[in-house]
Amino acid sequence: MDHKDQYKHKPTNVYNLRQRRRQEEVGLRKQRRHHHVDAKRVRLDSEPAEEEYTIDQVCKIAKAIQKPGGDKLGQLKKLKRMFAQGSALIDAFLGVDNSFNALVGLLSGKDPALQLQAACCITNFSASDYKHCMMALQHAAPYLVTYLGGQNAVLQDQCSWALGNLAGDGPECREKLLAQGAVQLLVNLLKSPEPNVVRSAAFALSNLARGKEANIKALMDAGIAEPLLQLLQVKTDQGTMAEAAWTLTYLTAGGEFEQSFVSMGLIPKLVAAMELLSKQKPHDSAVLTPLIRCLGNICTGPENIVTMATEDGTLLPTIGRLLQSDHRHIKKETLWAVSNMTEVLSVCEQVITLGLLPNIISCLDTTFDIKREAVVCLCNLAYHGATFCQQLIQHGAFPGVISMLKDADPAAVGLVLGFSDMILKNNENGKHLFEEHGGLTLLEPLEYHNNPTIHSQVAEFLETYFYHDADKGS
Repeated sequence: MDHKDQYKHKPTNVYNLRQRRRQEEVGLRKQRRHHHVDAKRVRLDSEPAEEEYTIDQVCKIAKAIQKPGGDKLGQLKKLKRMFAQGSALIDAFLGVDNSFNALVGLLSGKDPALQLQAACCITNFSASDYKHCMMALQHAAPYLVTYLGGQNAVLQDQCSWALGNLAGDGPECREKLLAQGAVQLLVNLLKSPEPNVVRSAAFALSNLARGKEANIKALMDAGIAEPLLQLLQVKTDQGTMAEAAWTLTYLTAGGEFEQSFVSMGLIPKLVAAMELLSKQKPHDSAVLTPLIRCLGNICTGPENIVTMATEDGTLLPTIGRLLQSDHRHIKKETLWAVSNMTEVLSVCEQVITLGLLPNIISCLDTTFDIKREAVVCLCNLAYHGATFCQQLIQHGAFPGVISMLKDADPAAVGLVLGFSDMILKNNENGKHLFEEHGGLTLLEPLEYHNNPTIHSQVAEFLETYFYHDADKGS
């Protein structure tokens, strides 16, 4: 019989969590807490800031760029800043007849300086809404794609940035960019000697890899994996490494090419980069977050991959440092990765011997989302039997886990009951401890909860461990 079957109250979201979370990761998490994960970015430069522009001003510029002569370069620089203010000024610009065609004409012209500034304008134009993106995609994107293959590195950088904004708009734009041949040219730019070009190309590719409908096979067929892995090195600046790591998180989320990445050496590169960055204070969440998430994706795979990640002895000490990070997102991502890894017995043993358990338990005193990830890790440890359950009791895990019943969240209640079930089955004093730490007091009101999932979970647990014994006593 499967060892898991002995736990009557095991919550599905503990033991199927790795694969379910992998599918959620394909859909991408909604939080956008740092510019490194924003789907669209306007071009802001070091030029002196000016007051906000008006609709009249943008209309004047829209007419001026259509007239021969004049300071076209200065006009485009102003237009770039106008577009950065948002869709209202962009709509006003489009309200002037032939304005967008004139802008595309400057993009496709012969003057490199005007080409560059026009590309900057298109970049900010593409950071707006769907209708603007579709217009840029149809009229400007073919030129942007063409310039990727040129020799002007500054223009390559800006065109990659603009294409990244277009790709960030959604599946329709991504499909059209694939059809226009953007992928192979962007992959080629990952090998550019210019860091800015590499960073912008990685940003564009990360947006092309986003979402459940992303054509990951097309990216892999274009040879994206090897140059991305080369960017996970000490010599790479951390901004570029972050872009590469975000792209890798999307490429590894679905698991289809997991073995390919493993065979190319992704795991030791991830571990080495994380070890180095974990020793730097303060922690750089912009680059550590995608590195950790990528590790978590890979560790949703077969157990031998998890074993491979931990075999050189550096990963778990690195995780110990990251669990003590002042950045809550680093802590949360680390717990998510650990929750995938602690389904493997050898990892659980190392968690105990290396003294990581107190670090995990300390996360029970933080916010709900971090606490939930910590409880998943503790459930996985408890699953491995009486020895681990005893360690959990000795280190004081039970009170923190039980306190989650206060949240009355169905998933949280399931986790608490799954954890408690394993403790009670593996420790003769388990019931007393559950009551001593207030479990029964918190649980009884939930028996009448209006959520049917919570109601059924609690009723079954109480019947199994408390009411059943009371009935027998009577």
